Formats: sequence, C-alpha cells, structure tokens
Amino acid sequence: MVVLVAGVGFAGYVLMKLLGPGKGIGVTGLLGGLLSSTAVTLSFAHRGRGGVEPVTAARAIVAAGMANAAVKGAMVLVLGGGSLRRAIAPALGGMLVAGIGLAFVR
Repeated sequence: MVVLVAGVGFAGYVLMKLLGPGKGIGVTGLLGGLLSSTAVTLSFAHRGRGGVEPVTAARAIVAAGMANAAVKGAMVLVLGGGSLRRAIAPALGGMLVAGIGLAFVR
C-alpha cells in the first residue's frame, strides 16, 4: 500500500508539472482511482495539509471514487445479464461523463 500511495503521489507530481496544478490534480484523481481510490485519498489528504487547496484535493478524491465505482460498474456490465446491462449502462455513462468533466473543471 505504501508503494501504491507513493506511486500515486509521484504520478500526481508529474501530471501537475505537465498539465498545470488544476487539471493535473483532477486527472491524477481520475486515473489513480482506477487503481486504488484509497491510495488517492491518502495521497491528497496529505497534500491538502501541505499546500494544495483543500477544495482541489477534495475534487481529486471525488474523481478517484467515481473512477473506482466506474471500474466496478464496468465489471457488472461485462459479467451481468442483458437486462442488468440495460439497467446500469445509462447510470454508468452519466457517471463517466461527470467524472471526466470533474477532472477538467478548474
């Protein structure tokens, strides 16, 4: 877990340098949430105390949670039956659009 948190922190640092602080943090939250929303939460909770605005850190944590839920929803889509797929697909699509939008909102 320590290595995962450190990896998310390093990826966040690189993305903030490449995309700027606002977009880099959002993208880090979204992509990091695909692996572990817990690691993103720990990493950005620490950053929230050390210089990153708490609202920005919270946005990354929410994006991570949404990405993690999207992965689980995608597994339901793949493994579930036809009626379950039809029921969950619109909600999963809306969550995906909201998560991407959240990652890029300043």
